Amino acid sequence: MLIKPEVFKRSHTGDSNPKFVFRVPLTNTGLIVHTATLTKGVDKMCFFRSVSVLFLISAAFGAADPFVGIWKLNVEKSDFGDSPTAKSGSTTYEATGTGYTYVAANVFGEDQVERLQIPVEFDGTAHEGRLGGRKTIFVSRKIDDNSYEFVFTDKETGKVTQTFRYTVSTQDNTLTFISLNSGKAKPQLTLVYDKQ
Repeated sequence: MLIKPEVFKRSHTGDSNPKFVFRVPLTNTGLIVHTATLTKGVDKMCFFRSVSVLFLISAAFGAADPFVGIWKLNVEKSDFGDSPTAKSGSTTYEATGTGYTYVAANVFGEDQVERLQIPVEFDGTAHEGRLGGRKTIFVSRKIDDNSYEFVFTDKETGKVTQTFRYTVSTQDNTLTFISLNSGKAKPQLTLVYDKQ
């Protein structure tokens, strides 16, 4: 993802050469601040080279997030347990300010599509939803750069009922989703996705 630098200040230093200061936001790395003065001839080329470098740096950092992108369900590598087996599926992650927007769709048959869209926020925000017909509260928790989980708590009892864990393997470009029931070590569902 390419992040465009924002010109946030333009000033004159007493001469006729305007000065621009750029801030380029980079995912989880703060800001790079770059100052360039536009003058005639060679300095203009240096300015444009500097801006080009900023674009490349921001693109590299945006692309470094292992989750962002489109993932295709690998039915053969997945274990659906007692759940119905999907024929196909996909998952998409789009970066947001505090995490991701997660969109998934699994196809089980003609006119049988299961869709899910969840905000993945690592700032402690709790969301309400339903799981197994019961009202739940869920929170996203980052484990490390390549994994995170949703922890679901029953709204009435206050007990953790289920955990959804997502892990990216950068070596083989796969995303693995596991669903764990509270108190059980073996996943009830394991879905494997290939990066597109």
